[in-house]
Amino acid sequence: MTITRANIETTKAFIRARIGDPYVYAGALSPTDLTQGTDCSEVWQTVLEMVLGRYVPGRQAEGATTESYRYVPIGQPGPFGVINVARPQDIPADAVAKLAFHHGPGGGANSHMWGELDGMRIESGGSKGLVTAPSAMAITDPYATAWAYLPGPITEDGTPVTQPFTPRRGLDYAGARPSGAAIKAAGYDFVVRYLSDGGPTLPGKQLLPAEADDLRAHGVSIVANWETYANRMAEGFAAGITDATAALAQVLACGGRRDRPIYFSADWDATPGQQDAINDYLRGAATVIGPENVGIYGGYWPVSRALDAGVARWAWQTHAWSGTNWEPRAQLEQLTGYITVGGVQCDQNISHATDFGQWDYTDTTAPVPTPPGAADGRLASTSIYATPGEGAIYTEADLTANIDGFVYEDRTEKWAGRGDLDAMVRILKDATGTGRSADPDLIDYARTTLTDLQAANPARFAATLARIETSNPAVLQAFLSATSKGN
Repeated sequence: MTITRANIETTKAFIRARIGDPYVYAGALSPTDLTQGTDCSEVWQTVLEMVLGRYVPGRQAEGATTESYRYVPIGQPGPFGVINVARPQDIPADAVAKLAFHHGPGGGANSHMWGELDGMRIESGGSKGLVTAPSAMAITDPYATAWAYLPGPITEDGTPVTQPFTPRRGLDYAGARPSGAAIKAAGYDFVVRYLSDGGPTLPGKQLLPAEADDLRAHGVSIVANWETYANRMAEGFAAGITDATAALAQVLACGGRRDRPIYFSADWDATPGQQDAINDYLRGAATVIGPENVGIYGGYWPVSRALDAGVARWAWQTHAWSGTNWEPRAQLEQLTGYITVGGVQCDQNISHATDFGQWDYTDTTAPVPTPPGAADGRLASTSIYATPGEGAIYTEADLTANIDGFVYEDRTEKWAGRGDLDAMVRILKDATGTGRSADPDLIDYARTTLTDLQAANPARFAATLARIETSNPAVLQAFLSATSKGN
């Protein structure tokens, strides 16, 4: 029996694409529907079939249930050639797959199985759905009553090995501010920090610029959260706008990025009847920071409902008010119990994704295409609008300047459309000739942009100008004066 690296990596990719699928008793994974759920035995039926190169969609007779493995004698092969052992320590180190079972009375819903494929934990169960580490149990979990393995070794065929996801450990705190050095020394490498002021009762709640600098200097990643009081989100849309505006300002003051999420807290046992207000709050926040950057903190139910409604793209689930339920779409998990770090009481957290909203995250998975070059180092434009036959005529500096010009312009207009004050002020200044240039064409373009923004969302445009009238009245007055005179 030869098991190739190619089959192993294909199987891992197949399962990764379906992480978060619901647990469905007697269900079966689909090769085309990435959301179709399954149960504990069928997911491993699929894994073993694919590893052996004989995958057939749907449930098969071989390895159909946990009972298929129950009565196989120790040391003898069972379904798919797996060998039963008396204890996990008896599984060889080079085993391709390692399985654990809980054989309850009568099998069926009273039994369970889970395991590891080349170090990748795989389990479909109960409220968890299809999960991998850290949510998936280890084969050494005390719940296990039996074990088996698929013999190795893996035949290496040149296929690259994908490494299993390793969760990161982090903290959140409000009473005081432990140093970056203390956090790293305690074995943690990220923090979720409040952007709101805690007042005299919680003097360490708000992230400050000096603290952010210290955390970065010690390699501690920062994730942003906003919470004024526990049930603030129940106040709806307008509250979301107000809070997101203040939150974004504090992010920027602390050296954070506009394109990173902010988690807003539903820090109480929110009922289904309160979800509409929570969702409206998140919609309000989205008008300020963009829907792609809206996150929610809370127990299982409000988090799941917000994700289902599409009003949050990021989720930080706490064990509080969650029971045994876990939302597999959550990027962060707040654990039960406190730990003291640097003399400060802290909550502990773990990540469930490589990108969980940290400010220093960079996506390194997408290859950057190299534009065609010439012998003298000049480059040719790859734009579909480039002049035919113009060849490699641009220096890298030329292309970089052009990219900056187009991207900066696009981002400014997009953020102004979302109600960002800084972006709108920049366009207003250009529309009066007091921005970067007094060129008439630029002034005309800026005014056309303002007209387009107003037509796209009149209410938001008016609300943004009203806020500028308070925060920067001179700029607005200059614009109104210039346009009223026909300048």
